[in-house]
Amino acid sequence: MKDLKSAGIRTVVMYSISKQNEKDLTDVMQLASDLSVDAFAFARVCGYGNGKNLDDFTPDEYRNLLLKAYTKEKELIAKGSKTKFNKKGPSLDTFTE
Repeated sequence: MKDLKSAGIRTVVMYSISKQNEKDLTDVMQLASDLSVDAFAFARVCGYGNGKNLDDFTPDEYRNLLLKAYTKEKELIAKGSKTKFNKKGPSLDTFTE
C-alpha cells in the first residue's frame, strides 16, 4: 500500500464481510486509516454461489455491525483520518437517535 501511495496511485480497500470475519472490521478500518488508504468500503457476502453455505446476518446483527462501523469511522475522523469511508443507507445518524 505504501508503495502505491508513494507512486501517486489512489488506493481503495474493499472488505467483504461475513459472520466469520465481522469481528475484524474495526481493526481493518483502523489499518486502512493508519496506511492512509484513500477510501475504504465494505459489503456483506451474500449467501449465493460460493457463499451459499455461509450464515447470513439477521437484520439486527447487520444493524449492530453498521453501528460499530459508524462509531469507528467517527473515532478515526476525529483523530484526523484522511481515509474516506463509504456510507451505508441514507444516514447512519438515524441509527443512533
